[in-house]
Amino acid sequence: MNKKKTIIKKNYCKVIIEKDKITKIYDKDNNKHENFKKFINELSIYLLAKELKLDFIPKLLSYNILERKIVTKNEGISLKELCEIKNCKTKEFLPHIKDIYNKLKDIGFYHNDLRWRNIIYNEKKINIS
Repeated sequence: MNKKKTIIKKNYCKVIIEKDKITKIYDKDNNKHENFKKFINELSIYLLAKELKLDFIPKLLSYNILERKIVTKNEGISLKELCEIKNCKTKEFLPHIKDIYNKLKDIGFYHNDLRWRNIIYNEKKINIS
């Protein structure tokens, strides 16, 4: 059985998107100190979400510090993709996104990379990754 997966290579990591999970592996060789900081920052958000049971952050399934790997549940598609497919207006989602962002601010976290591609949509809820 051939499982469909998408692999996206970025400057600092590789992202593997599968039907049920998303794996992010940070580059350990190039710009290793900066990449490690990005890895730790992202991991801390997922650990916080798990501890506080925040339902608007995708569920952390596993992580490996030595491999610099984070595996999260695939909660849906990005809002950017959704609006490209269905020709919707991303601005319609702003009130809900603002509510989620304010919840993060209330617990002392500020999302420094809030883009349409980082907002995950499924029919039940919107998540910020």
